[in-house]
Amino acid sequence: MTTEEELVAAKNRVKERLFAIPGVMFVGVGGKEVDGVLTREPAVKVLVREKLPASALPAAELIPSDVDGVPTDVVGIGTVVPLTSERPTGILNPALYEQSSERARELRGGYCIGVENAGGLGTLGCVLKDQVDEWKVYALTCQHVITHKGTFNAVPLVSKAGQPTGSDGICCSDIFGVYETGAMSYEKDEAADRDEGLLRIRPGRTWKPAIRGIGEITGVHTITPIEASAENYQVRKTGARTGKTGGTVTGLYDSPQRTENYLLVKPNPHPDQHAYDTLHFAYEGDSGSVMVNDLGTTDPDGKPVVEVVGLVYAITAPNPASTFVLPIQKVLERFFAHEGLLLTVATIRNSHPVNTVPKPPPGSPDPLSTRRRTPCPPPRVTWPGSRPSRTARPAGGARPRPRFSPTGCACTPSSRPPPPRPRWRTRR
Repeated sequence: MTTEEELVAAKNRVKERLFAIPGVMFVGVGGKEVDGVLTREPAVKVLVREKLPASALPAAELIPSDVDGVPTDVVGIGTVVPLTSERPTGILNPALYEQSSERARELRGGYCIGVENAGGLGTLGCVLKDQVDEWKVYALTCQHVITHKGTFNAVPLVSKAGQPTGSDGICCSDIFGVYETGAMSYEKDEAADRDEGLLRIRPGRTWKPAIRGIGEITGVHTITPIEASAENYQVRKTGARTGKTGGTVTGLYDSPQRTENYLLVKPNPHPDQHAYDTLHFAYEGDSGSVMVNDLGTTDPDGKPVVEVVGLVYAITAPNPASTFVLPIQKVLERFFAHEGLLLTVATIRNSHPVNTVPKPPPGSPDPLSTRRRTPCPPPRVTWPGSRPSRTARPAGGARPRPRFSPTGCACTPSSRPPPPRPRWRTRR
């Protein structure tokens, strides 16, 4: 039986030579796959864009069948696409699903979020707490959700974030905070070196250390190479596009720049899947959701174990599509190393079931205290008949009542009722 130390050592000895081969994207450890089925045999796994037969490759580009007695496994994954109880299955045909517009009374993971004027939507993963400035509370998501895959220039402490869409009118606003910091950098073949962003939640906003459809978060877990090499490490997530889905971790991978920075997840089978269906663990719009383990165990106090293990950020092209996840511990370490932020995941162990973001101490700036709202467009008023004219009257003489926009203005969604209808006198 191969030990964890022997498995990792074999990977480290061969990965530099493998990364020099064209088409090699990731090198890691995981369970060996035979005809698409995971086995319990640990292996050094090599992810390539396209798997070719040995006869079509020169001798210098052939990957050995084993490394010092540890078998290798070559898996073709195609293109990596960034994503703006009973164990759950994968999701069938996610392209048919629309982005959720449900509003959360208390902020928590699994809900749709957006940045004003960015043009894209994603998912709020979980809440993070600042261990130095305890009055600062953040929402974690992917940086490409905030910047719409790099097309929008988010300004720290200025760009506003909302739930579910990021709209900020005089009468209609879903803003809950502002962009704090983050980074998005991709290596060759779309491998993310970093893709994590923070949104600071405004004072007075309520939040929960929980994930929609899953429950309260009880802790954080780092998946080990041995756990990733087994074929039965179950995980799940709740995304704003596809909801709650389940999958299995198939490996833990390195890139040329990062070590053990990528988890690959395969969706659980769906009993209703047909040959023409696509099967996914996540899809576009689920970026930013956090993945938790699904071990079916409970803590001594009886609470189900719900531990955050990673940040969902991309998918691969084949069917069933695999999902790339950034380990949560690596994400927190990078925020400390690059931005100097000492953060921790908010859990039911270090937070109350319902929490309120405190006001900043005297003298500390509050970027949301003096924000300006964009005026809403005027209400849309139309009259019954063929022409939307204010002076149009039917032949009977009585002036009809106008039909107001159901939101009271051109903004959607609206938190205000429609304006009262004016009373018109009937001509005698």
